[in-house]
Amino acid sequence: MKRVTNVLLLTLVILFCAAENAAAQFQPAGRVVFDNGKSALDIPFELNSDKIYVEVRIAGGGPYWLVLDTGSPVMILDTRVADELHVTTGEGFEAGGAGENPFILAPADSTVDASLPGLSLLGQRAFVGGIDAVVGPYEGRRIDGVLGGYNIFSEYVVDVDYSEQKIGVYVREHFDLPDDGRIVPIRIDGGHCAIEALSVLLDGDTLRGEFMLDTGLRGTLVYNTPFVNEHNLLERCGRTVYTTTGGGLGGQVKTHVGRIKTLVFGGFSMERLCVSLSQISRGALAGDDIAGIIGAGILQRFRAVFDYAGERLILSERSVDPGRLDFDKSGLFLVSDVDDRSIYRVIDVVTGSPADEAGFKVGDVLKRINGIHASRTSLEQIRRSFRRDEGTSYTIDYVRDNRAHTTTLTLRRVI
Repeated sequence: MKRVTNVLLLTLVILFCAAENAAAQFQPAGRVVFDNGKSALDIPFELNSDKIYVEVRIAGGGPYWLVLDTGSPVMILDTRVADELHVTTGEGFEAGGAGENPFILAPADSTVDASLPGLSLLGQRAFVGGIDAVVGPYEGRRIDGVLGGYNIFSEYVVDVDYSEQKIGVYVREHFDLPDDGRIVPIRIDGGHCAIEALSVLLDGDTLRGEFMLDTGLRGTLVYNTPFVNEHNLLERCGRTVYTTTGGGLGGQVKTHVGRIKTLVFGGFSMERLCVSLSQISRGALAGDDIAGIIGAGILQRFRAVFDYAGERLILSERSVDPGRLDFDKSGLFLVSDVDDRSIYRVIDVVTGSPADEAGFKVGDVLKRINGIHASRTSLEQIRRSFRRDEGTSYTIDYVRDNRAHTTTLTLRRVI
């Protein structure tokens, strides 16, 4: 991976290309203090949209829900949180995301202290921006900010057990390798983690590349636009669909989605993997410095131990429901309302998909699913239900232009 000259901040499927005069502020700051002097164990988290949400107290306030994100070097606070904590900021700068809309971040005037169960993060640099209003609708829940590489990962061992939904943080000398762990070399650059991987295409051809490893990326793997075009992947990944695959501070992200035969890294292999093929012309997915990004849809298949200082990733395989990580079988992409996260609105419909055949249009608002009011379930639960077995049917009541409609949606693979 080329050493970047501007500051790169990849988080929640987003990449910020900050002004160079802000670069110094993205360097490590602060320290970690453990309650027992050496580790903090069994820190609980919630998994939502493939992201790790932890409860964090900041400057004595909260708790707040922050995403633990290997793709971000630093802490980011939502503007509402900053206002509640009376955090003032310096001059803002324009940041670009995986979407193509601009976004403004501003550095906090002073460092902040934060705490998780068993540890304190003292003197942390932070940036402030309106994350929740832009990203929250894609998450279907409130997002108060981000914890990144320079907060914990750069100096300590971070053990993420997706199956148990718990995290451990260790002083390196006090961490013991798991018996079933396999060491995979990684490279750290600017607070980011990169790994070598081999892609086997459906035609049997193999492609090597370096990928960023990002716990904040929804889904499995996305190939950057230059890599897609160089290797003509739009024509070599089977049948593809063009659809919304997420959203970040740059707005809605649409990519082509297809399949590869196998992904191999660190001695592990994954078959018939759904992958995203970017054609975005600016931001995170437009760079030629990496082949792409490996996301949490892959990491969830492991207990993943990040040892940045030792430039290694320790992986232990875990059983996981493949349906939970499968690609959506409805053809719908839903987001929640900006002001009410229990209202779910259609922002994309895959042409020829079950949702298209059921008559859904962009702008439709879901009211009931199998008789259960949408407000009684979460966006995460709805998305998981749309990954169930083919042939599963739902009776859905929805509203369009203030008129009520009812239809039947029957799941089927779209790729």
